[in-house]
Amino acid sequence: MSFNLHPLINNGIKKGTNSFSGGSLHCHCKSSPVTVSLSSNVAHNHACGCSKCWKPSGAIFSIVAVVPRSSLSVSSGAN
Repeated sequence: MSFNLHPLINNGIKKGTNSFSGGSLHCHCKSSPVTVSLSSNVAHNHACGCSKCWKPSGAIFSIVAVVPRSSLSVSSGAN
């Protein structure tokens, strides 16, 4: 039996790039989606089963990017 953990880790983990300098991420909520902006590279990633609206459809986990607090801002949907 196979499980859909997350599309990024189902077939093994790929190393990121040292040149990544940030970007924007958004949740999958239909109403009032949250968008966050990262302004640094990711320290490490964390597979999390508790954040439902950040999971791809059918996945057991979301992938959470761990960054310094000073490198994260909520761009929209902070409420």
